[in-house]
Parts: sequence; C-alpha cells; structure tokens
Amino acid sequence: MSRTVCSTIAIALPSIMSTCILFSLTVLYFTNGLKLSADKAYNLNTAFFSLFYCLPLFSGLISDKFLGAKKTLVLGLLFSILGFFMFSSGHWLFFSLTLMALGGAFFLPNIWKLLNSNVYNSARDRLNSFIVSYSALAVAGLIATSGAGYIADKYGYEFTFLIGGVLNLLSLCIFLLRSHIYKSEVNVAHNFKGGIIAIIFGFIVTYFLMNSPKLSQVIIIAIAIGLLFYFYTFYKMAISDKQRKSILQYFVCCMYSVVFWTVATLAQTSVTIFTQNNLDRYIFGFEFPSGSVIAFWYGSMILAIFVISVFIRNKDIIKNLVLGLITTTLACMTIFSAVYIRGIYNHVPFISIVIFYLFLGFGEVFVQPTGNAAAGEFMPENRRGIALGIWQFSGGLGVALSGYLANLTVNDNLSRLSDSNLIYSKIYMEIGVTCLALTLILYVVSRNLQAKI
Repeated sequence: MSRTVCSTIAIALPSIMSTCILFSLTVLYFTNGLKLSADKAYNLNTAFFSLFYCLPLFSGLISDKFLGAKKTLVLGLLFSILGFFMFSSGHWLFFSLTLMALGGAFFLPNIWKLLNSNVYNSARDRLNSFIVSYSALAVAGLIATSGAGYIADKYGYEFTFLIGGVLNLLSLCIFLLRSHIYKSEVNVAHNFKGGIIAIIFGFIVTYFLMNSPKLSQVIIIAIAIGLLFYFYTFYKMAISDKQRKSILQYFVCCMYSVVFWTVATLAQTSVTIFTQNNLDRYIFGFEFPSGSVIAFWYGSMILAIFVISVFIRNKDIIKNLVLGLITTTLACMTIFSAVYIRGIYNHVPFISIVIFYLFLGFGEVFVQPTGNAAAGEFMPENRRGIALGIWQFSGGLGVALSGYLANLTVNDNLSRLSDSNLIYSKIYMEIGVTCLALTLILYVVSRNLQAKI
C-alpha cells in the first residue's frame, strides 16, 4: 500500500467517523431530543443530507477555479469543527447544520481529488486504491455507528456530537502534518479573495435552504437539470471521440449514483425510526440501541470489500455499478419479505435488518468507490474537482428524491407511523421494483453506448 493511500486513510478516517455519528443520530436527535414531529424531522434531515452531498458540486468549483484542493479541504474541516461544537451546544441549530453541510462538502471531494491526482498507474490500480481506502473508512464507520448509539443513550446526544468536533480537529492536524506528500496542482488560479467571496455567498444560500427544506429539494432538482446542460456543453467542446465517450460514460455513472442513494438514504431516515419501533431489538435479553443498528451497514461493507477484493476482482466500472444496484434491490425486498413472513401485527425479527444492511453494504462498496475512480478514469485533471463534486451531487440528488419517498411513510401521529409495518413493506416493495427497473435501463444504455461510440 502506497504512502499516499495510507495518508489519505489517516486523514479521512476521523472525519468520516464524525459523519457516521450524524448518520446514526440526527433523526433520533430531531425526534427524541428536539421533539420535532416526524414530518419536520424527516424534512430537516433530508435537507441537511441532500445539501451535504450536493454542495460538493460547489466546493469542486471552488477547488478547481479559486483555492485548490488543499486550501478547500482545510476550510471544510474548520467548518466541520465549528459546526459540530455549535451543534453539541443545543443552540444555533440551522447555523450549525449549515456549517456541517459545508464542511463535509468541502472535505469529501477534495480528499478524493488529492488521491486521484497522486495515483499514476492503471485503471485497476486506481480502483483498488479507492476500494482499499473505503475498507478503512468502513471500519471507521463500524466503530463510530456502534459507539454512537451507546454514548448517546448514556451521556446524551450533545456529548456525542462534541466527539464529532474533536474527530474533525484530529483530521485537520493529520492533514497539516502530511499535506506535503500530495503534489502541487496544475491549472488552478488560486484566487483566494474570489474564493472567499464565493464561499460567503454559498453560506448564505445554504443557510436559507436549510431553513426551507422543501424548497431545497426543488432547487437541487433544478440544479440537476442545469447539470444536463453542463454535460451537453462539455460534450460539444470535446476534442475527440474518445473524450466524448468518456464524458457520456461518466454521466451514466452519475445516474447509477442517483438511483443508489435514493434507495440507500431511506435506510438512514425511515429505517432508523423503523428499527426503533417495529424491530425486535432484544438479543439474548439485551436491547440493541436503535442508533447503533446502522453499524451493520458498515460491518457489511467490510465483508463486501473482502469478498470483492479476493473473489470478484472486477475492474469493469459498469459491472460494478450494476451489481451495486442489484444488491440494493435485494435490500429493499428484505424489508418487504420480513413483514410479509412475520405479519403486519408483529415485530420484525432482528435478523431481517442485518440482512437488509448486508445487501446495502455490498451495494455501497460496488457503487461509491467505483464512481470516485471513474472521475479519475473518464475526466481530465483540470475538471476532476468539479467531476467529483458532480459525483457527490448525484448522491445528494438521490437524497433529495428519497425525501419525497420518505414523506410517503409520514403520518401526523408518530406512533401510527412507527407501527405501520404495512406502509413500510409496501414502500420498500415499490422502491425495490423501481430500483431494478432503472438498473436494467441504465445497463442497456451504458452497454449500447460502449458498442456505438
């Protein structure tokens, strides 16, 4: 393993752990801690995570045109540190959420951009570098999500979020010590003043959208439509058939990401409440914390990385993405099958949620590192920051779309929502069928694209 990969893992690991704390606890904190209604909690959670994953499009622009990846990454960690500390205080809710959304958005694409720019070997080596990095991050996620529920139950949500701030501070310290190993970027203007002005404007817009969750979903969809014109313009500007093919292939990869995260985010929103009230969480007389159930997602990712690396060893980007959506479909059908077998009036057995996250973990490992590698494989270096931003935005678009689907399970009476096995089974059956149908469509499009160009 190269020192670049090792350093990237060391830098990303603490920050990713803090993000996993948010995955585990935000919905529970909104409903149990802040006493928000299910409708408000779902909308606010969707707004936060959709912006969290869509803002990398903005940060990619900042990185490519103004500050470069290193400065943008440092700003992201500073935003996250301040945001987590404010969030842990219980005050300035929307201000702290805005800081954390910007922090994550500025960090994620730029750490992957630095790794992409320092991997010089074959496409297989590039993909393997991201899979290895993802394996370490999966371990971090397993530790963070397992501990988050226990710590929150014993010491409170605020103390757990304080730990998240400390973890981001640790990432910042490691990066400052190891940043010299990453090569200097080319074709970056380094206009610091212009970058700061753009960031201030971005903060104001993000804060406004955080206060208007439904509007943020509309804006995100509008931006997605705008990106279609970006791809079209970039395609027209391409200087060769090979470059045009690469642009179209990357666009299709992003569509796979949209489908995956539309489904996967339901595990982070609806399933959190589902496991709290609809799942039999007693194991050998011990009640498993609902905030820690998501740890099985990261545990399955570790298993998936081992299986994929040792037994599958596939370097075909499209095949990886297709396999990711197929396993995600199986995850959805697990909830439907569990409710059908057990009956709508009974708690769902604990093993069903383990199987659910097993499939979902395989889905993420097939999809997410493949897309990060695809940005380096298909896009030129001077557009790699925004390309990785678009990849993250694709996930954010999926999160925004999942908000509409999550709202289908919301009822004015929270207890009625939590007890509604029938609604959950119906929703997951419909989502699973839709996911499979979209997988087939994308597979046909991508293979025809490879054949004709």
